[in-house]
Amino acid sequence: MRDSIDYFDSAFPIPLTDDDLKAIGEICAIQGQIEYLMQVSLSRATALGMETSQLILGSTNLTANAEIWLNLLYHYRHVLPSLSLPWAEHFFEELCDFIRGRNDLLHAVYGYNTTLNLNDGTQRQIFTLNHFEHDDIDQTAVAMRVKNSVASPTAKISEMRNKAARLSLIIATHLLGSDCKMTQTSQDRLGSPPPPRSKSARLRLDKAHAQPPSPPE
Repeated sequence: MRDSIDYFDSAFPIPLTDDDLKAIGEICAIQGQIEYLMQVSLSRATALGMETSQLILGSTNLTANAEIWLNLLYHYRHVLPSLSLPWAEHFFEELCDFIRGRNDLLHAVYGYNTTLNLNDGTQRQIFTLNHFEHDDIDQTAVAMRVKNSVASPTAKISEMRNKAARLSLIIATHLLGSDCKMTQTSQDRLGSPPPPRSKSARLRLDKAHAQPPSPPE
């Protein structure tokens, strides 16, 4: 790619491995799968079609879209397989966790937590974009959230990439029944949907099970 276009280096080097950079790209690409599959699952459950589903889930706020998606699946639960709602709840909870972790990585500046060992025996910690080769300086690469300066370890990148992949598998296999490219090991690792963590989720499921589903008006 560098040979085919007028390629610019960034103002400061990015302290990430090639695998980390690849994983960040995969997070973005897999999130696209997730958002698209949410639209497809909503389109199928409501029979409203993709164009309307895209309008319904058209916010740039993924959390808001997920809340709308979940509530509409409950409303149309009469057309869903019996196991779909527990998986939908589990998907929603995991998606909210993923969004929080993703934001810490995609809305961040990558640099170094830098510890300066001063001559008086004390230490001073600062964030820097540059890497320094000096015996009195210790540095650790981090992702620092731009809005609040909270630092996350770069190991979080692969964790969030795997969360995104798991979410895409959950919605594809358990909410759409898609014949997606997935190994048996991945299928086995998904297991069964665990009980919902939040009280509101438990109440939604209890209410859905207690009331016989009826077609929406």
